[in-house]
Amino acid sequence: MSTFDTYIPDAEIFARVVNPEQGDLPPEMAEMVLNLDFQPSDRKTMQILSEKASQGELTESEREMLDGFIRVGHFLGMLKSKARVSLKNKPNA
Repeated sequence: MSTFDTYIPDAEIFARVVNPEQGDLPPEMAEMVLNLDFQPSDRKTMQILSEKASQGELTESEREMLDGFIRVGHFLGMLKSKARVSLKNKPNA
């Protein structure tokens, strides 16, 4: 039985699933993905947590929350990249 000793970050696994370089989303879905974004209240929370982090004042739960926002931001970025490639590659009607 084989074991896996090498850690693979979630973002790398997600990138393998999404394959952001492949522009294969239908235009309607690509447009929808490009409209996805964090809510203003979440942006404010991220700003506060980032400021606390730069000052070395994050609690463990705040650090976990900030890490979650960062991961979701990376995932959203990959989806949006795929959406932009999909729209760029769509045939002219």
